[in-house]
Amino acid sequence: MHLSKMKGLSGCEKQLLALLPALRAEGWDIRLIILEQRGGPVPAVNVPQRFADSGVPVERLEMGRHGGPVVLARLVQRLRVLEPGLVHTHLIHADVFGALAARLAGVRRLVSTRHGTHPFYTRAPIRQADMFAARLCDQGVAISDFAREFFIANGTFRRERLRTIYYGVNRTGGGDRRPWRERSRCNDEEVVIGVIGRLIPGKGQDVFLEAAAVLGRQGEEKKLRYWIVGDGPERERLCQKAAALGLSDRVTFWGFQEDIPGLLAATDIVCVPTSPRLREGLNLVLLEAGVAGKPVVASRMGPFPEVVVDDQTGVLFEPDSPAQLAGAVRRLALDEPLRARLGAAAARRVPECFSISRAIAAYDRLYRELGLSPSKT
Repeated sequence: MHLSKMKGLSGCEKQLLALLPALRAEGWDIRLIILEQRGGPVPAVNVPQRFADSGVPVERLEMGRHGGPVVLARLVQRLRVLEPGLVHTHLIHADVFGALAARLAGVRRLVSTRHGTHPFYTRAPIRQADMFAARLCDQGVAISDFAREFFIANGTFRRERLRTIYYGVNRTGGGDRRPWRERSRCNDEEVVIGVIGRLIPGKGQDVFLEAAAVLGRQGEEKKLRYWIVGDGPERERLCQKAAALGLSDRVTFWGFQEDIPGLLAATDIVCVPTSPRLREGLNLVLLEAGVAGKPVVASRMGPFPEVVVDDQTGVLFEPDSPAQLAGAVRRLALDEPLRARLGAAAARRVPECFSISRAIAAYDRLYRELGLSPSKT
């Protein structure tokens, strides 16, 4: 039984959508309970339906903003009825309430995957609650070595109880560049630099816009186009910032889009300018860009150097620096052979090191180590 709080389609949810059906195909009887916040915003995608459509049996359990005894009691009740051999939790609410509920329900095996390293993990009372939940786990999983070292240093897990299992992506074929470029009236000579992700503080779209303004002052404004893909609470502020910087005719805000392969095909450079203050555990866009054969310009922070090899599969720049980001983008924008070389190297490295088949095999091995076996072989 996997358990996670979900409110939209972000990295964790996308990874579980790839992983859980694949594990079921390998014979594991995988099911899912989704914790949903009562009265929360309506997401653009019906995530529970996506899991159901993929063949994963799913239940929805409503909870208040911070959980509480009611959601704990309901979880205990459902787990006692379902009697799973293992509960596998994701994200802080599921980690804390799921761990306690599993033990109260008599579940013998408990695993937690840690997807992010947000600063709240270091602050009371969350740190104490999370440490308590981790002590109940048979095994913890971190999605990067950076995340693993964070939770070890934080005192959450002992080193021997926490392993790294990277996110995985499927190898994809080359998409058609034309549809999205035609929609934006972008000609073949223009270089498109894209940012894909939620529009929230720390994702770096503001730094991206400031870098675009720097490039405009350097006389590159006629050649470069900037795409921002995603939605969130920062959208209005970012649109206003683009207008204030004189970028309205060069920046396209696409909003939330599901055709990420198509957008990547139409993009020449993928930018991941996340600030260290967001403390991401990994970033799925880095992997998606890699399998699409696109060079990445990414901030040199946290786990990103585990994916992007500087000057081999992409270019790293110092975080929160519009000038450095502008320099890295300009270098790639003016050098098409360099873009091709870095993109080709990324297309080799990412499927080799971060494939979904690797993640499936790693979780299969973990479950077997804990004494479980698939329902069919």
